[in-house]
Amino acid sequence: MTTTMQQVLNKSGSLGSIEKTFSVTQPPHTPSQLRRQSSTEGIVRIINRGGRLPSKSKLGVERKHSLLKPLIHDPADITYARTPEEVVSHIAQGHQVVKCPRAHIGPLEATVIAKVLRREYSSALHHLDFTGNVLGASGVRSLIEPLMVPGSAPKLAKLTLDNNKLSPEAGQWIASLLQAECCPVQNLILSRNQLGRAGGLAIAEALSVNKSIRELDLRDNCFDNHVGLKITSSMLINTERRIRKIDVSENDFPSDIVSGIEATMSFSPSVWCEQNLQEALLEASHCALVSM
Repeated sequence: MTTTMQQVLNKSGSLGSIEKTFSVTQPPHTPSQLRRQSSTEGIVRIINRGGRLPSKSKLGVERKHSLLKPLIHDPADITYARTPEEVVSHIAQGHQVVKCPRAHIGPLEATVIAKVLRREYSSALHHLDFTGNVLGASGVRSLIEPLMVPGSAPKLAKLTLDNNKLSPEAGQWIASLLQAECCPVQNLILSRNQLGRAGGLAIAEALSVNKSIRELDLRDNCFDNHVGLKITSSMLINTERRIRKIDVSENDFPSDIVSGIEATMSFSPSVWCEQNLQEALLEASHCALVSM
């Protein structure tokens, strides 16, 4: 028996107490998890202070690269986040696709994420997915406002806001983004929300000037015939539109309006004369009135 064990025996007087003396509590996380957590928290703190990631004069080249190294090694560079802090960290580290489905991201959490969207760290971001959260109008506003500033997330080609309790007010903010000259979004998913008539009309109006959107998902948003007609007219008016796919299913549109929206995908407004355009609008309006 070693000297240490003998000393313990002499003090305790029994073998039973040795187990208590030498018991070791397991750490709550593995070393790799602790390193990831430390890196994430450090990056979030830097961004919240409005600072820059440490330069090589302070940390050295190898340390800086370790901070910027992706937390999750995925060939497709898709990362999943469970908290707003993880979203911020993934974006700041240059990940192209960041998803946080059903992570209870609400208006307050959106303000945290908005901070990194305003910074140069968002320059590599291609897809931001908030499926199944609770952003609401306030949360959407927090996310949209940075994207309306030139240089913010300039490569953000896809934005997913599916099932986020979006109201008509949220539709107004989304319309503001679509009308912005610097709008980077090409694929916008707004399905399973409650944008309603007012939100739908605002988005439809924005389509008359938008030049970036290629795919738009508006499924299940409580739209009425007026929204469908406005989408059709905006698509015909916009001679510089790039949209090639739009999904308006599950909105109880009559077949005539759905066919009219689909038909606009087959034509280039730039080759239409003004008379043909007016005739098409009148015909679409007539179809909508008959269906109501």
